[in-house]
Amino acid sequence: MKKNGFFVLVITFAMAFAFLQAGAAQAQWGTGAPKDRVATPMSVATLYHILQQQLPDFSAWARETPAYKNASGFDKNVVYQDEVARLKSEFQLITPFEPLVIKTRVRLSRYSEQTKGYLLEGVSPETFFSYTFMGVNYAIVLPKLTSYEWIGVEGPQQEAVESAAARTHRTLGFHIKIRVNYADKNPVVMKGKPYLLLSGNILSLELYDVKDPDKPLWWLDSKEIGDAAQQKLMQLKR
Repeated sequence: MKKNGFFVLVITFAMAFAFLQAGAAQAQWGTGAPKDRVATPMSVATLYHILQQQLPDFSAWARETPAYKNASGFDKNVVYQDEVARLKSEFQLITPFEPLVIKTRVRLSRYSEQTKGYLLEGVSPETFFSYTFMGVNYAIVLPKLTSYEWIGVEGPQQEAVESAAARTHRTLGFHIKIRVNYADKNPVVMKGKPYLLLSGNILSLELYDVKDPDKPLWWLDSKEIGDAAQQKLMQLKR
């Protein structure tokens, strides 16, 4: 029985990763575009399991959902089955190829006319983004985020950012688009709690008015993306 169970697990992951590769190829050929998925406790936990090639305990996850906990009587078993099916479906939809958007907030320094930019309070070598799902703590760590403790902003963007900052005690929404590519197997203790770590590449950063989270005031492609584009351009010129 154990051998059969292991075989099923291998086949399941083989199918899952074939699905992921097909999705990546589809996006490459323009038949589908990756959507930006917001980092939530479930999406982060799911990505961790995918990168570790571990199937989650969907039964346990289903029993912790609000729908199951709020169900009663004979409905409870029906809701349980529905929740297991929903979680499995959502698990298949999340891939490490699509961007993940971390939504947080930062506080801006006063604008520097000398350097033409701002310091971001909330971005430091100790910064990490924590999520708890099913009693397990996950943390996204971005070592290269410290490259953006200072951001340059000029012209109309600076005017829009300064106007929003003046209305919100200099606090703005900060969205970091990343592509997760690493998950550590062993937990690490940070601030007195054990965390399972994930990391990845920064794709872009955006500042938002906290009262209008749909329209960015400032945006910037990451240095990694810019460097990659520059390298491709140089190769084409050779």
